[in-house]
Amino acid sequence: MAPDKSTSRSGQSGLTPKQVAAQARAESEAAERRRERTIRIVGGLAVLLVVGGLLAVGFFAGQDEGSSSTATTAPTPDPNAALPTGVSSDGYGVPYGNGWGAANEASLPTLEIWEDFQCPACKQVEDASGDQIKALADEGLVKVLYRPAIFLDAGLAADNEANGNPNSSARSTSAWGCAVDAGVTGEYHAGVFDIQPADEGVGFSDQQLLDLGTTVGISAEALPTFTSCVQDGTYLSWAANSNQAFSESGAGGTPTAYLNGVELSGAELADTESLTQKIDAATAK
Repeated sequence: MAPDKSTSRSGQSGLTPKQVAAQARAESEAAERRRERTIRIVGGLAVLLVVGGLLAVGFFAGQDEGSSSTATTAPTPDPNAALPTGVSSDGYGVPYGNGWGAANEASLPTLEIWEDFQCPACKQVEDASGDQIKALADEGLVKVLYRPAIFLDAGLAADNEANGNPNSSARSTSAWGCAVDAGVTGEYHAGVFDIQPADEGVGFSDQQLLDLGTTVGISAEALPTFTSCVQDGTYLSWAANSNQAFSESGAGGTPTAYLNGVELSGAELADTESLTQKIDAATAK
């Protein structure tokens, strides 16, 4: 019995070999476009995470459904911008840890970390070593200076907007500033990375950023002030100022870290044992 011609052509009903080949080429080209979109490397930075031998790069993936957010206009730098508690206009970084202001502050090393809350590689580093970094800072063994960047808002503008969450890096950074005022600097910092969407471009909704305040333990008394601060975008211009400092810093991308001014590789930043040893060695004896 002769084969059915409707199914014998490359196993696809009604398609000639030429049509099948054309379809395959179209699918291949579409896949390549998606691949190029999802594997953008931030400043050529490759972050080797010492967690299960995983090689992680700062890539950014597709999109998912979003929820409404209020800010649509990207913030701009303002030298007169309001600053979160403890933040100065000398670099706009957020100091963290008990080493700041301690009697032995001068002898302690400074760990400076540039990061963007929408950066997947930053989340991977936070997941790998964030708790250890905060623990060392809480013990007064290192002065941590978090340096927020919001440069991904430009590259993700279309996706963030489509998902109803425009300027997600700026808004999450501004909300973090409100959390700094509320005394939950480290908790909210970790929390934003915890809720970072798996798909790049989805971003953060205002409601997520507000709900996170309760999740990380902002007291009932402080919550109304935190809520107003987030809704008003109080620290959006601070976020823009910090991003401008990032642009002028020479950092190749995020995450970028320096220990007493010496750049650390992604692997060194993510390896808690190695990082602890380096911090100990950098402490003035």
